[in-house]
Amino acid sequence: ILGVYLVIDYPRLRRMHFLLSGVLIGIGSAISFLFGTTIPIMSQATAQPVGVIALGLFAVFSGGSLLKDIATVEEDKRSGVDTVFTKFEMKKALPIVATFIAAGCVLPILFLNAVTDLILILAMATSAWVVVVVMKEKSYKPILLLYFVEGFWVFIRLFAVCSS
Repeated sequence: ILGVYLVIDYPRLRRMHFLLSGVLIGIGSAISFLFGTTIPIMSQATAQPVGVIALGLFAVFSGGSLLKDIATVEEDKRSGVDTVFTKFEMKKALPIVATFIAAGCVLPILFLNAVTDLILILAMATSAWVVVVVMKEKSYKPILLLYFVEGFWVFIRLFAVCSS
């Protein structure tokens, strides 16, 4: 019922607070993931850190949603839609969003502890922060690529390498 309400009333909710849009997308993604993990595919319980993965999904999807707003700053200003970029000047908003995205990139460190994992994850988080701050409006696609590369790495490390 909550999901239906959020879908129907999302445009109004988005205008209520400049962070609400991204946070709702992150929460929805994390809840969807957690719901999916409750569906038994096999009779064995998973040894994977489901809660941490859900937290990572929340941070990544929330940060990605906030970053998406950078492309429509002028349109959002004219329409009166509050986003992090219309609420603050670009100079202040970029580090806020970049930090949120970098935090999402760092979360896999909580359950991947090999030195190569640590180096790759810290490099991805640092790269994500720098890309957002330096590339500004053009950072959305490179961030999606970084998300994909890190997500693929985490998937391989958690499910392909650990299960063999």
